[in-house]
Amino acid sequence: MKLVFLSFFIVVALATSRGYGKQPDECANAVADVTPSKTVVAVATATLTVGRTNTYKTNLALVEPLRIQLRKILSHHLETLQPITLPNGESAGSFLNGILLAFQEAFTNAVKYGNSLDPSKNIEVKCILKGRRIQLEVADESGDFFNPENDSDPRNSHRFKTTEENHDEEAEKRISGIRAQKHVDPIRNEDDIGSGGRGVLLINLLSHRAKFVPREDPKGKVIGTRVVMHWNVP
Repeated sequence: MKLVFLSFFIVVALATSRGYGKQPDECANAVADVTPSKTVVAVATATLTVGRTNTYKTNLALVEPLRIQLRKILSHHLETLQPITLPNGESAGSFLNGILLAFQEAFTNAVKYGNSLDPSKNIEVKCILKGRRIQLEVADESGDFFNPENDSDPRNSHRFKTTEENHDEEAEKRISGIRAQKHVDPIRNEDDIGSGGRGVLLINLLSHRAKFVPREDPKGKVIGTRVVMHWNVP
């Protein structure tokens, strides 16, 4: 009998030392002490609906999810337009990359330079698909209209023009370099074309036609700038 009691005592002692005799809260705390901590990273999300005006709060992190959605939308649309015959042997993929880069530049400019990263302001994005015509619009809420063709605007002091009036040999070399790679990879080095003109220059180069118009509120008051970009799919 003594031997049985001693064995039972040893079993209870071992169970207690291993945590089996602890209260539930104590066990939970013990597990929490050894569980590695996990960092939760917030990922920006946005929904893009074709044919309507989509409004977003100023957030530079939205450019990537919007670009991904736009790629899916346009890829599907281009598939419905086959066959597509692009000039100079250009592929449909490179044509799509050019559209996406133009959108990326327009959205980034609206966030950084139009709205000055102010989260209380919004950005409007619109995608219109009509047959072989693609139209993208990006509007900021800067409070005034930025006209890149207005040379008296101090914001245009460093703008690289793409018209015949620009005979600067160095600028032409840089623009030619952009044209050569415009449908391949985004240009990551802003020094390639100087300060102030990167976004406007790329938008003009990458779209078939682009125009800057005032963004107005329902009462007709100018509250920002809207860039409208067009492409015609051959």
